[in-house]
Amino acid sequence: GKWADAAAAFREARRIAPDGPRAAASLLAEGWCHEAEHDLAGAAACWTEAIERHPESASIAPALLARGDIRQRMGDPAAGLADAERVIGLATAGDVRGASEADARFLAGICHAAAGRPAVAIETFDALLAKHPEFPATDRVLFELGMAQSTTGDGVDAEATFADLRRRFPRSPRIADTWLETGEIRFGAADWAGAAAAYDELLALPTSDAGALVELARHKRAWTFAMRQEYAAAAEAFREQVAEHPQGECAADGRVMLGDALCRLGHYDEATTVLAAALAAPTGISSSELSGLATVRAAECEAKQERWQQSLALVDGWLEAVAGGRNGEDPVSGAASGTVPQARFARAWALQNLGRLDEALEEYRALADDGLAAGESTGHGPTELAARSRLMEGEVLFEQERHKDAIASFFKVAYGFGDRQAPAPFHAWQAQATFEAARCFEVIGKPDQARGLYAELVDRYPQSPHVAAARKRLDALPNAKK
Repeated sequence: GKWADAAAAFREARRIAPDGPRAAASLLAEGWCHEAEHDLAGAAACWTEAIERHPESASIAPALLARGDIRQRMGDPAAGLADAERVIGLATAGDVRGASEADARFLAGICHAAAGRPAVAIETFDALLAKHPEFPATDRVLFELGMAQSTTGDGVDAEATFADLRRRFPRSPRIADTWLETGEIRFGAADWAGAAAAYDELLALPTSDAGALVELARHKRAWTFAMRQEYAAAAEAFREQVAEHPQGECAADGRVMLGDALCRLGHYDEATTVLAAALAAPTGISSSELSGLATVRAAECEAKQERWQQSLALVDGWLEAVAGGRNGEDPVSGAASGTVPQARFARAWALQNLGRLDEALEEYRALADDGLAAGESTGHGPTELAARSRLMEGEVLFEQERHKDAIASFFKVAYGFGDRQAPAPFHAWQAQATFEAARCFEVIGKPDQARGLYAELVDRYPQSPHVAAARKRLDALPNAKK
């Protein structure tokens, strides 16, 4: 294991006999020393010298294979493939120095996969397994085959390949990886229960076998509960992940998701503490989406505790960072983030409760307009947040006693988002807008219009929580004059 000393000894051997019978083997071995010390460029240089200076030596095939592997690992799969094909050519020509033909085909498959040709990689691995069924590294071939199948979207075949690897090589060091990849395949297919089962299999392995994958498995397992909206289970799972891996690569994301789950459960005090810890080191959070989610949830927790100034400060700071492209984010992609509108809504809500009604009105109105424009540009229709923002625009106008303007805003929600054809998530906002418009008509002395809207609410949205209040108002209001 004294790699530097070994490399120096090999160099001394070549100094003594530059073209001696051990020169090529010396270069081959020195390259391995450099590789062991993670000096890939130095290793490649040794193997290149062996290949170019000693083309007739017995070290030619292993040098080509070693250099090809290094090249593809350094991001040049085409060069790696060229080295692998040279070894395959030697074997095809019957050159005894090409005895590592199976290794060369394995390297070729890896290079095809790295170059974005997973289908060719699959063909290469399949051919290798058929021609060399006793290949010593068959478990590695099976793993790379499964990865290539997964890349093509063939999750069924990939899972079968990983299962075959586990059955044939139960002590393979890649068992944990196969369970992780199986979990990822199922996660990508929205099979949350199946993904959780795969992550559980990984977590059941001895720690020595699971290694560094344990944290990621715990993190993704917790995500499966969040995706199922099982927030109590999600909170427990994320809490366990953060407790077991407080300094891990997924720790910051875990804290964000723990805070999210706690906030959704109404545990605002604890959520505030957890989210503050996550936001204290924002560079540890893996994406602007999660950073935004942490900010929005933290602001929501502050709002639930009526700490409006703190809520406003949180979203203002994050929106400023996104607009300026801070935290390593591109300002354009940040502006398109799905959490930006949520942060802006939280900002408007804080402004409204701080009595800064004109600013809140401007923000709500802009959010509604942006949501409508986004729906037109994408063809997906207006966003639910656009309807909610238009509703809040009406609420602010009502608070400012601009009742006729408020009615116009409420009508835009009740009838301007598809009316009866609006998607189900919009119905709650349509029902509330109908109720609020009726209230406005009462305030301005138009009970007939108010009765009509209350009756419409009861008829169209019988499950709305506003129905009981609407019925009371219908009983209280005088009947329309004939």
